[in-house]
Amino acid sequence: MKQISEKNLVNAVDYIHGLDDDGLDKFIEKYAIEQPNLIGYVLQAGEEFENETLANYSLYYFAIIMKAIEEAEIELKEISMEAIDEFQEPFLMALDEAFKKESEEALFDLVSQPILQQFLAEDLTQEDENGVTLDDTTINQLFIVLHGTVGLINSIH
Repeated sequence: MKQISEKNLVNAVDYIHGLDDDGLDKFIEKYAIEQPNLIGYVLQAGEEFENETLANYSLYYFAIIMKAIEEAEIELKEISMEAIDEFQEPFLMALDEAFKKESEEALFDLVSQPILQQFLAEDLTQEDENGVTLDDTTINQLFIVLHGTVGLINSIH
């Protein structure tokens, strides 16, 4: 997949931050219709981890990721359940290596979107505009979900 540039990312963040709640819901709904399996993949984690905060932040970052892809003028193919299933094994192996060896090299190679990955790594640990800082468990869960989302998109393009 074409690389997302810093400009693409900045434009995406500015756009998403400029939306009110209704606008954000409509933006996410567009992708829920166009990419039902992908949005299901994102939402599944909140349910599996039983973490409502994770579900909410996953959708917020999903919107940024999708807008950055739009900004980069990357045309997405619809992600199938088969593509998700095929991606899981290499993704889980890369995650395992990242946590066992404390090296994210395999994960970064698999996901292969360095600007977006750097943004996520930095932004997840920052205090938001409301003064909220996520707990470590939610940060780790978001890291997994969002890297999986980007890696999955990258794997089919």
